[in-house]
Amino acid sequence: MQKTIFAVIVFLAALFSSPMVQAAPDQYPGDASIYGAAGTYQPNVLIIIDNSGSMYDPVPAESYNPATTYAQANACSSTGTSACTANAVYNDDLTQLNSISNIATSCNSANPQNILQTTGQYNGTSLNSNGTACASSGTSQYYT
Repeated sequence: MQKTIFAVIVFLAALFSSPMVQAAPDQYPGDASIYGAAGTYQPNVLIIIDNSGSMYDPVPAESYNPATTYAQANACSSTGTSACTANAVYNDDLTQLNSISNIATSCNSANPQNILQTTGQYNGTSLNSNGTACASSGTSQYYT
């Protein structure tokens, strides 16, 4: 009986000291190795708190529906006090560009006219001063 217990102990000791049983070191010890860097790094954390005036603007409770005729807001023009024109497109400083039917239909694989007609807002490659073609550079926001 003692020989059997001794044999089992020796077998278990040999088994658990075998390199096959022990875990290999981690080949990817953290994000640094994923991104190809070596060494220790402090975490980069950015916390943004926006207390600008736009944070007080109300947020619509429902999604934009292109089939709905919405009440006209008197918030157009660079002063933000003129009545908006129906079917007009405005840029991000509220300058009227053109009628939505005259807006560019192809701009770096996007269709600004279709996007404006379906969502009421286009964020992408800038349009020229009247909205009929893409500008050579930049991005902007446009609204109907």
